[in-house]
Amino acid sequence: MYKCNKDLLNVLKIEEFPNLDETKKGILPKYLNSNCTVITLGIGNDTLAEKAISKKLSQCKFLGVDPDAEFSGNLYKTDLKGIYVQGVIGVNDKTKAGKNAYIINGSTKATVLKDSKEEPSYPNFSFQKFISTYFPHKTLDYLLMDIEEDEWDIMKDLIGNL
Repeated sequence: MYKCNKDLLNVLKIEEFPNLDETKKGILPKYLNSNCTVITLGIGNDTLAEKAISKKLSQCKFLGVDPDAEFSGNLYKTDLKGIYVQGVIGVNDKTKAGKNAYIINGSTKATVLKDSKEEPSYPNFSFQKFISTYFPHKTLDYLLMDIEEDEWDIMKDLIGNL
């Protein structure tokens, strides 16, 4: 990344927002008191990066989706005062559901905890449907994704729809 973008990186200040298992990166706005919107696709029981963004940009509004309401959903709502939606995201509602899940009749069977014997069903949203249903804003400032192998498919879809 550095070789290709050396000049750009000298101008823009890239901020790091660490999570438990990875570091998210983003560029802060010129005015830190600006309005801000953040979408998290796959909360994964970890809101450290979102909390770091919120600390720098206190006006941020958060919207997150994850199958795990008990831990991820509660964490997202309490730590960030964010809007939580239970479900899983893909390019479309007929997409593969990732390595720990599969789709049945528009809902997704997925294992939330590694040792869980149960496979509850969750709503399966296309990215476009999720945005049109839950995101009333015109601008998205930060998109954080950890959705079990569908990240690249969503990025291809977003680029293809520009």
